[in-house]
Amino acid sequence: MDNQEKEKEKEIEKENFGDVEKAEDSESEDENQKQQAKTWGKLHSLNPKFLDFELNTIDKVTMGRSRKCQYRIRDKRISSYHCEIYRIVDESSDSKPFIIKLKDLSENGTYVNGSLVGKGNEEVILLHGDDISFIYTRKPKSPPPVANFIFKDYSIVPKDRQTESKLYEFYDVQRVLGVGNYATVKLGTDKKTGEKYAIKMIDKEKYVPNQTKVERDRLMDEINILKKIRHPSVVSAKDIFDSPNILYLVIDFYLIEFKEKGRYNEEESRIVFEKIASAIQYLHRKGIVHRDLKPENILLVSKDSDIDIKIVDFGLSRIITQTDKFNTFAGTLQYLAPEVIDNKTGYGKECDIWSCGVILYILLCGYMPFSSDSRPSLARQITRCELDFPNEIFEDVSVAAKNLIRRCLVIDPKKRITADQILEHPWIKGRPEEIQSEYQDVPDQK
Repeated sequence: MDNQEKEKEKEIEKENFGDVEKAEDSESEDENQKQQAKTWGKLHSLNPKFLDFELNTIDKVTMGRSRKCQYRIRDKRISSYHCEIYRIVDESSDSKPFIIKLKDLSENGTYVNGSLVGKGNEEVILLHGDDISFIYTRKPKSPPPVANFIFKDYSIVPKDRQTESKLYEFYDVQRVLGVGNYATVKLGTDKKTGEKYAIKMIDKEKYVPNQTKVERDRLMDEINILKKIRHPSVVSAKDIFDSPNILYLVIDFYLIEFKEKGRYNEEESRIVFEKIASAIQYLHRKGIVHRDLKPENILLVSKDSDIDIKIVDFGLSRIITQTDKFNTFAGTLQYLAPEVIDNKTGYGKECDIWSCGVILYILLCGYMPFSSDSRPSLARQITRCELDFPNEIFEDVSVAAKNLIRRCLVIDPKKRITADQILEHPWIKGRPEEIQSEYQDVPDQK
């Protein structure tokens, strides 16, 4: 081969090699674009000193003071490696294939929704709307956190739902249904299906760190719970839209409240109460305690000749474990359990069952079981369970129905009937003859 041919071959080789490099670069750019499209979440900073951060890495994101962290926070109070946020495959879910977790690596503290995670704890699952803060305490007059973020889960709120205009693209927003401390609720209609929904418009500025945390904590809990539940007798969130200033929750909408009907006959009461108990069983199995069950929060939906219900208003609801106890006074006095009023050792999900007993009493007779113009007197009636069934009102009510009320209204929460047991009670099962006395299986109240 002469020199001229060798030079030509080198040129061809160089050309080919150059094409390969170019192709690899192009492929690399495509991969980068695909990777950017796989953004699975966002950290929205509530502190103007720090930027928002898109979560789009395949493995994990480390936050801290070190240069090696993907998100660097230059503050001497922040640990070199303060926390990790990562996602793992959830093979049990088709609709949401990943679980997103946070691991605390710091000595000074990482907090989720105001609760300390604890160094090395990997069991904190992040949900859309969760508040992540560094070096913070809930104590009164405590300074704001060094850094504070709201976590956005793009599998819950897709990126195309991140602007206010998208809400109006999918829904016709109409008249105001109600106004609260931090939210306005409007009637909305799905443009495709014509279905009506309640659109809760939450003002984010009402729960920034420099203001009260009570409403913000309630809001975060309510959002997490509405996303978590799917039951025919419990209201849920159909859609969520996010914008810089407003968070929009599209939830089930119903107009008729059963409190307007007054007294139900026994068969109607049984149908309604079975649905309530089924919903409470579902919530309790999910670790959710409603804490404000009352007729105003149970909506009646009439479909043809059927009776359906929806439990609503999860503003006071919380998610707890089997061993957790509440210590805050929450709810409406007429429906509160004795342990909530006394609050000596804390209380748990059993408080919902007491409220169910009060509601069943109202269903059957149209009156409250405990009533007084004086709050101290009313509280005494409840804590002593001064319960009566006046003959002129309850003469047509079966012994089995009154027995179920008594088993719900037991002072000792450990001896109170559970939601599972309510659904197996003879009155619910249509076998009232099995109950011979209204006191059958009712624990001693002393």
